[in-house]
Amino acid sequence: MSIDSRLENVGLIGMAVNKLCSLAPFSDVGRYQIELCVVEAVTNAIVHAYGRQPGHEVEVDLCLDDRKIELRISDNGSSMRFERPPRLEYDHQDLSSLPEGGMGLCLIDQAMSDVQYEVAGGRNTLILIKQFDEAPAGVEATDGAGS
Repeated sequence: MSIDSRLENVGLIGMAVNKLCSLAPFSDVGRYQIELCVVEAVTNAIVHAYGRQPGHEVEVDLCLDDRKIELRISDNGSSMRFERPPRLEYDHQDLSSLPEGGMGLCLIDQAMSDVQYEVAGGRNTLILIKQFDEAPAGVEATDGAGS
């Protein structure tokens, strides 16, 4: 899938990814987390790689196999310096302790099984991998049958 680098197009990619994830053994929470991660990654590409300028392509490739989903979010804009973000620490009783911005990569890193970044031939690719058998952080795994 690909979109033009306009923020109003990001929701379309998120909805498409969520629906495609319904073909895999993810809970509703798991599908939402994957959708959130893709929306964050595509938004980052538009805002940071392309400086919010329309007319550029952001591509999302999705691959399902019998163990995992792998998503590749690619752009041809400015590359980033990728480092593993620290674990998000906050007071669960005081949500105002959360920062207002800059948490996208932290959320992605916590929700996905593996996150990688590569730059090759002027193309930046953020790779998000989620194993099927992993429960989201703080949530028990279910079979999705609403037990």
